[in-house]
Amino acid sequence: MPSIRLHYAAEFITHFEARHSSKPLKYTSCIDKLPEHPLLQLDQAGIAVTLNTDDPAIHRTTINDDYDVAVARWGYTLADLLRLERNSIAAAFISDKQRATLSERVNQGYTISQGQGL
Repeated sequence: MPSIRLHYAAEFITHFEARHSSKPLKYTSCIDKLPEHPLLQLDQAGIAVTLNTDDPAIHRTTINDDYDVAVARWGYTLADLLRLERNSIAAAFISDKQRATLSERVNQGYTISQGQGL
């Protein structure tokens, strides 16, 4: 059962960014093992989370790597990934017009992807 802190975060905090393949997290031992990463617990508690990546040129990781981990390790589905994308769009510092355009493009992309597997 989620803690009172998770309930508070779900009610009062807009969203959390998650970079589960972040090299600094691995090097500093903040999170030693992927199963200990808080993204899944935060997401299951109803907190709006977004999946992000560090600078690919520096950390040699991409958003695709992060999505692959979410699917392979945590069992995320295409619908789950779309929800995370929508959380990202909602949290973005962009105009309402840009948000609507981006939402339409993301929804179209996921519609095309359905039935093609992950």
